[in-house]
Amino acid sequence: MAKNKEACIAILILLIFNFMNLVLVKAISIDEESSEKVELMYIYLVSKASYLDISSNTATIRATLKAKSNVDKVLITSRLQKKVNGEWKTIEAWTVSKNGYSCSLEKTKSVSKGYEYRVFSTMKSYKGDKSESVASFSEVVKY
Repeated sequence: MAKNKEACIAILILLIFNFMNLVLVKAISIDEESSEKVELMYIYLVSKASYLDISSNTATIRATLKAKSNVDKVLITSRLQKKVNGEWKTIEAWTVSKNGYSCSLEKTKSVSKGYEYRVFSTMKSYKGDKSESVASFSEVVKY
């Protein structure tokens, strides 16, 4: 009788594991078939962007940040980066901050031909003693 009880328990455990695998496989299948995009949910941020344009050896760096209207202060630090030996190196960085909920930055910098460039920005929104930080990258520009 004890052996029958042990066998029943073993079969029950196997059935539970098999059921769990079926549920997991189905969940993965649904996720892979989904056409919905996964988007980050921010507490204070509404929109952010970093841009880079290069013309006549001059890079124009732009970054914008818009937060919800109840924030106290916003800050952008943008870095112009150049790819050297496979690594991104910061050439120059600029910071701007404003009381309120929106901020933008626009700077220019001379650059050399034969490299890839991008803008990497960190953006911060402040509300009282709380803050939210996000990163933003421009497209890579080959020049």
